[in-house]
Amino acid sequence: MMNERQEKERFVAAIDHTLTSLEGDPFLYQHVKAHAEKGETMMKHRWTKAAVITLIAVLCMGTVAVAGGWVGGFVNWKGEMIPDTVEIPHVMPTSAPEMTMTDFRRVNSIVSAAEDLEIVTVWETNQFGGRSSTSNRLSRRVEDFAQFTAIMADAPQLPVPGFVPEGYELAEGQIFYACAKDGRYKLTSSEELEGGLTVERYRVADEHRFICGYDLTFRRPEDFTDYITIHTQMREKQDPGEHHFGLNADQTAEVLTVAGMDDAILISSETHKSLNMRRVMQEKIGYRLFDTEWQGYVSSYAEVDVTVMTRLADLETCIRLIEER
Repeated sequence: MMNERQEKERFVAAIDHTLTSLEGDPFLYQHVKAHAEKGETMMKHRWTKAAVITLIAVLCMGTVAVAGGWVGGFVNWKGEMIPDTVEIPHVMPTSAPEMTMTDFRRVNSIVSAAEDLEIVTVWETNQFGGRSSTSNRLSRRVEDFAQFTAIMADAPQLPVPGFVPEGYELAEGQIFYACAKDGRYKLTSSEELEGGLTVERYRVADEHRFICGYDLTFRRPEDFTDYITIHTQMREKQDPGEHHFGLNADQTAEVLTVAGMDDAILISSETHKSLNMRRVMQEKIGYRLFDTEWQGYVSSYAEVDVTVMTRLADLETCIRLIEER
């Protein structure tokens, strides 16, 4: 019988596989996975797992076969294949979703309009009479690379690219923050909207806020599909032998050495490369989980995870972005 951790890992791995073949928004993997991982720092969406799977099926419909036909395997940080570690659930909906697509778009538009360094939480009543909430992560957008590097000077524990790849320009940037364990998420306003929605807004005092990750996307101006995406986040420590990555039938895995990283593995196909890296932090950093019901919960970041994804850029450039600060 699975314990809660094993069940969570199996579900998250299934989400990974479902999203592997998607093209378009290079942040889609992180956004959907963050919703799926219960307790992911600063991102909380209290849907049932069936509802999350339903949403992913809607997103992927017409793009990738999500209800079967997948053939692949699993590999850990050490490059070891893991047979039968994860059971892939059938991802077609088995019950009606908790929100219609119209409701989802309305809630998402409210949350995505959050100001910099503000968390917006939208509460709605689901079909079972319970209350569900959707929140953005505490973050700020960056307009150019110089602004990004200046802000990241306050986060020496995170690997930060020291250059813009030749021929590319910064297309999108976002820096994520956490609340220190001795801080609080302060409710600044609460508003009732039509349709039974409640919108709450929160902020964290400057002295209790610290950088815990970032997303960057570089693109070639003449080719929108030629991108390099960097996703970096602090997280609780994982066992390198247990954590695993899903491989589609057309993907391969190769263990690499990247300066400053404890582990690195390249997941690649003919059209995409995903360079995944991690390193254990020298000192743990305590943070307070954002949860409107359990703000007393405190945990600690213990490692840094980095993912560099691209379609056309060479591997050397991807590695240099992480090694050269």
